[in-house]
Amino acid sequence: MGLIRADGGGLRGIEHGAGATAEPVLSSAGRQVAYGGAGGSFLVELSPSFEPLGSRALVLPETGENFYPTSFSPDGRWLAGQLRSGSKASEIALYAVAEGRWRSWEAPATVAGTGGKVRLLGNDGRVVIDTPGAILAIDAPGAPPRELVRAAPSHRLRGLGLSLDRKWLVWIDETDESDIWMMSFDAPGAAPAR
Repeated sequence: MGLIRADGGGLRGIEHGAGATAEPVLSSAGRQVAYGGAGGSFLVELSPSFEPLGSRALVLPETGENFYPTSFSPDGRWLAGQLRSGSKASEIALYAVAEGRWRSWEAPATVAGTGGKVRLLGNDGRVVIDTPGAILAIDAPGAPPRELVRAAPSHRLRGLGLSLDRKWLVWIDETDESDIWMMSFDAPGAAPAR
């Protein structure tokens, strides 16, 4: 795994993981990188000059499933992602970084096996999940998902992004052409802007 500045300078390797891993996730403060996969899940600590200080394996839940992290909370205390058995997402999981404590719940059927990514909206456990068929919000750990946007027939949603304040969502609506849509998370029921 490597790290590089946005201007293309400062390229350096920061970790060599064993086995296939998912994409790395950088914390908001830029001092931690999380990654996971079949070879385990890890947290890399970075110095203020972004030199690697060391890494530690995350203690996996008792289920023995693999954890694929996808998002840090804004304060860096929580790490969100999915627990997977093979390629199927079985649970949505939150990991308390300092305490090494897990909180997980069953993934909605619409998420299991889709490769959808779980993203924390705040420090309180609220998440959004993108799937090819819909963008879902879960307002509290274990709460039922609510649909924010559903893909039209023969369309596919992908590339969900969040604003820095995590109040706006942006995504691609893909068919034989692609449109980019945007909506405010704080305005439930509002039609997406295009």
